[in-house]
Amino acid sequence: MKELWLLAPAKVNLFLKVLGKREDGFHEIETLFQGINLYDEITMRISRSEELSVTMSCNDHSLPIDSRNLCVQGAYALMNASGKKASIDISLTKKIPVSAGLGGGSSDVASVLRGLMEALDIDKTIVQNIAAKIGSDVPFFLFKKPVAFGYGRGEQLKAYQGELSVLPRYFLLIFPHIPISAGWAYKA
Repeated sequence: MKELWLLAPAKVNLFLKVLGKREDGFHEIETLFQGINLYDEITMRISRSEELSVTMSCNDHSLPIDSRNLCVQGAYALMNASGKKASIDISLTKKIPVSAGLGGGSSDVASVLRGLMEALDIDKTIVQNIAAKIGSDVPFFLFKKPVAFGYGRGEQLKAYQGELSVLPRYFLLIFPHIPISAGWAYKA
């Protein structure tokens, strides 16, 4: 059995330009992602098995821990795409506010995908393909750069080539406990 402890960082969008609606229902955007020092914590226990199983627990009881959760969806999708079998137990400690635009769910699933990739020796290309299908922000968290430009739905990335010292060093995040889903915001 392998046990992993992972930090899933939050992000802010330093700018977000919505260019228009795409034929697939998503919006074409340009954005600049920046990772910040606010993290969810994930512990994963992975055992090779004849059958694929994914279980999850979370300290935030408002979040689903079944197939509606992105971490569970991502684990199943990656394992099915790679043909690997394992028993996977995910324990999530939420510290990033839910529906606050900080990418917590996307970061969580990216950490799960990266953890499974490393623990079970899964090809990086498979992980990148699954990440882009699960969510528009997920590839940023796989990119492992503190700052990146996002294009398309946000899943196409280019490393920021500018001087990092010109970017904000500190952020004051205020979450008034009014959750706003990204899907709702884009539709509005």
